[in-house]
Amino acid sequence: MRYRVLTAISILVIALLGGRLLAQGWEQENNHVNETEKAPTDSVISEQKCDTDRDNDVKGTFITVPDEQLEKNFGVPEEVLRLDTSKLLDYFWNSPFLLCDIISRSSFEVNSGSITDSGSVSVTTDYSWNKAFAELIKREDFLPELEKKARTVYEDTEMAFGISKLQAILSQPTVKELIGNNRSGDTDCRMLERIIEDDAQSSSRAAFYLNGIGYNWGGTVYSAGSNNGTSYYTADSDWSSTTISNINNTIFSQYGLNPIYTPTTKYNCHSYAWYRSHNGNMKWIPNPDAFRYDSVCSEVTPSTVHEKDIIVYLNANYSPEHSGVVWSITDGNITIRSKWGQSGVYDHPITNVPANYYFNSNGVMVVYYRYHDYHSQYAGQEYHSGNSHYYLYADTCSVCLNQTNFHWVEVPCSGPPCILPYMSIPAEDEEQ
Repeated sequence: MRYRVLTAISILVIALLGGRLLAQGWEQENNHVNETEKAPTDSVISEQKCDTDRDNDVKGTFITVPDEQLEKNFGVPEEVLRLDTSKLLDYFWNSPFLLCDIISRSSFEVNSGSITDSGSVSVTTDYSWNKAFAELIKREDFLPELEKKARTVYEDTEMAFGISKLQAILSQPTVKELIGNNRSGDTDCRMLERIIEDDAQSSSRAAFYLNGIGYNWGGTVYSAGSNNGTSYYTADSDWSSTTISNINNTIFSQYGLNPIYTPTTKYNCHSYAWYRSHNGNMKWIPNPDAFRYDSVCSEVTPSTVHEKDIIVYLNANYSPEHSGVVWSITDGNITIRSKWGQSGVYDHPITNVPANYYFNSNGVMVVYYRYHDYHSQYAGQEYHSGNSHYYLYADTCSVCLNQTNFHWVEVPCSGPPCILPYMSIPAEDEEQ
């Protein structure tokens, strides 16, 4: 009898000790603030103060993009630059630079059925950074060749991203100026002029279109602390398997990255970083300011950034162009996990991003934030011992899904045998 009592006591002690060790181990592994991490370092960073009224207290950190990445984004072989205009336009048209630019956009203002003033996203990338485009706009026969391309695009409805590429090129100030100066009719640009006029007057049943995908107003999401509201939109369709394969091949060829989550039109970078960091997200959020200016959000310096903080890439107007999550920090090297517009979610170094996330032709301007919304909830583990049932709880962030502060909640049980259903989840106020 004594042996049985000792055995029962031993089992109970082992179960409780094991549960405690399990919780402590998970807490150490998932703790989102690791004070022993090295601060991120970079030999080519500098701080510049934002010059907008709302952001006058925010200092962005400028990071120079490595020369090899600049060359890959903007460089063109000399023999290509010597091609005739038709072939040079085909080269630029089919370049990863152009496709990556149009599928990675996330930030814009939505106004009365269109985006900004053109019916397509506002172009922040200066295409003249790309040597092929810079050469094209010098050519006298550029507009005639672009007119031919426009007619081809509208005749071939199967041309992937064709209309979006054409609209992006036509949104370039240099191209608009060329067409404006051609009003005398020296060159037949009737198709180009009509596209620009149609886009300026466009209205549709959807709130806006992005690369042929319609987006409708879905409602309002609210920030965690101040309850700031911002609109979100829902896509009316998603990419086909062929388009997904095309996007994957293009991103890999240009950036050497494979997707963590497959390309989708359903959510964008701001929604992934600030609202829900998982692939079940269904909300496209054009602007993250409701979260950036929330009471539970604070700016952090590069020397104090931690895993699961948020990084925001600023454009030349110091407006948020892209958001991501600081996924890991190893020996001062930061890896970002972010959703690139309508393409996939990728793990990447800070500067290995599409050109439309650049601040200028040489680098990116970034700001780091700490924004979490933690609530205690059931963590998926439980066991029975003696007269009690034990449930594992953790403080879980609804934004990044990080879990910390694991602890066991004890609930009285009349067993053994345990009378509670397996996996029964007690309310938090039942904690003893």
